[in-house]
Amino acid sequence: MPAFFQNWFSGPIPSQESVRALGGILEGVACEFACFPELAVAKAPDALGDVEAAGLPCAALTAWNALFVAHSTKPGDVVLLLGTGGVSIAGLQLAKAAGAIVIITSSSETKLRRARALGADYTINYMTTPSWETRHAL
Repeated sequence: MPAFFQNWFSGPIPSQESVRALGGILEGVACEFACFPELAVAKAPDALGDVEAAGLPCAALTAWNALFVAHSTKPGDVVLLLGTGGVSIAGLQLAKAAGAIVIITSSSETKLRRARALGADYTINYMTTPSWETRHAL
């Protein structure tokens, strides 16, 4: 899997590197072939396909930033995730690891079952629950 920031490996992110993100000024990873520096890749888990592995670094980094950089998610916090795309699923797993209570939405019961299997505390099908955002689930 490619590192989202190709030349940043530790410490505070240098401002000049923030513009060198894959899919930004650099080409993204939705391609047949790509070349990356050796230090800027990691072995993908065997359970992931190529498309999942290519997108994971961006989705996980986005979720991490929202949960732990923009906010300081801690045990007992309530995290609401809208949808079951890559960022939300990464957010679900990171929030649960931090001890948060997780609510996730989807229009698919199959995806909501998967989210529950991954640890979601509450799931909401927004197609079958009108005005779900005004209800108090907790």
